[in-house]
Amino acid sequence: WSNSISVKGNLVIKILVALGANEPKKAMVKIICDQNLTHNELLPKINHVLPNLTIFKDYVLEIAPYFTKQLHPVTLDKVNWLLRCFEQMEETDQIKSVEYILNHLSTSIVGRYPELVNWLKTNYHNSSKQSKLSSQARQKLRIWIGAVNYQDFSNLVDLIAQRIGITDKEENQLNKRQGFWANYSNSFMRIKILLPMQSYEIINHDLRADQDVQRLRSDGSDETEICIFDLGENGFIVEFFRGRGSETRIFPQNDYIESVLFGSQPLSV
Repeated sequence: WSNSISVKGNLVIKILVALGANEPKKAMVKIICDQNLTHNELLPKINHVLPNLTIFKDYVLEIAPYFTKQLHPVTLDKVNWLLRCFEQMEETDQIKSVEYILNHLSTSIVGRYPELVNWLKTNYHNSSKQSKLSSQARQKLRIWIGAVNYQDFSNLVDLIAQRIGITDKEENQLNKRQGFWANYSNSFMRIKILLPMQSYEIINHDLRADQDVQRLRSDGSDETEICIFDLGENGFIVEFFRGRGSETRIFPQNDYIESVLFGSQPLSV
């Protein structure tokens, strides 16, 4: 009867069938994922028909395992669904779910969806909740943040090589730096990109909207793109990509330098 045309799409019927499954919590998660609903969005749709059963709260801990092991393919819509679920969880459930994602989700998926890492960075990096994660999960979070930040840097190098008129020597130099910094990607807590006006107009629309990208204030220096790496307690690295001032500068970590490099004040070379 539940598969008959008249009730096949009925959400309440789907849930009644799920409650009779061998693993009802997992069946519940599949339903809310397929329907693109969170826990809070589901309840108003069913509470006029079904009683407030304990399983309607307990199943949320199956969301992270389902996303990690059973959801194929992973898409941006599903990543956003997961993040909405995280946002609406009680803190203890959220921490358990984040711990599971950090320890079990494939790094290849993480690389394709920086939105997930950015959410984790905003909510768990330098947060009291981070201390409630295991050391293994905290280390994985640092690796993920570094990997996404390095990917942003690497993509910037590729865009400059492909779209900006640079010399073969400058392109070779950039490619060497790209390879060199790949060895330290785990250390990149955040990056900031500074572009001269011409580069900004050519490649800014190819960069992610959530990246920290600013125009360089002109001061008569050679045209160059700049990337600032935040290495946490190890300080800051500033890469000047090209021109006569092409170099790498290292700054210690202190509040004043951080406020200059990562503040909103426009910077020049």
